[in-house]
Amino acid sequence: MHHIDRSTPWEEIWQAMEQLIREGKATYIGSSNFAGRQTVAAQNATTTCNIMGLV
Repeated sequence: MHHIDRSTPWEEIWQAMEQLIREGKATYIGSSNFAGRQTVAAQNATTTCNIMGLV
């Protein structure tokens, strides 16, 4: 992911990313251009989704 989509909840973003991994279109998810607080928010949201999160 390159930029934050402030209008979409992290849970929804992680569901989409998980689908990409299931379909074999992505191996893992990384980020760039995220501020530290945005990275923390993204990782915190993974606990409710029960997925690995950012690599």
